[in-house]
Amino acid sequence: MKTKAKTKKKMLRNFPASVCKKQLYKSLFVNVIHSNKPRAVQTSASVSTNSDAATKQYLSAVNDTIERIESTLEPIFDAFEDDEYEIESGNDGVLTIKCGEKGTFVVSRQTPARQLWLSSPISGPWHYDFCVNELDWKCTKQSIRFWDRMQQELSNTLDQQVVFSSVKQ
Repeated sequence: MKTKAKTKKKMLRNFPASVCKKQLYKSLFVNVIHSNKPRAVQTSASVSTNSDAATKQYLSAVNDTIERIESTLEPIFDAFEDDEYEIESGNDGVLTIKCGEKGTFVVSRQTPARQLWLSSPISGPWHYDFCVNELDWKCTKQSIRFWDRMQQELSNTLDQQVVFSSVKQ
């Protein structure tokens, strides 16, 4: 027989890091763990509904982020006469920002983890979770936000100030 703590831990392991586990536990599992009803019946509808909504919100945030980067960098890159500066975007959620011999930035969606990943020639790889309350991407390792890192590193790489437009609400 499993203990309540082991059951809670096993259930929480199935959810992405972007979901606040404490909040998720309170909203979904308190009634499940303390009830006599079968767990699968009680949780399946709640989890799929929350999961579908969260996935849609995540995909919308990723698409907005990629569009925002493209719309900000296209005029800057058009001013460069060098063909080594370009932006490549695909339907697969990957945005490649080529900055000549200074390196390449790659922004990609990671749908199973509901994260946005950044590969930077300056600082290396970074993973970001979308914070719904703040409509912003938070780094999983440090307190620096996605947009702050992008502005700082692209400004340094391109030798000019890069400022991204405000978040769409």
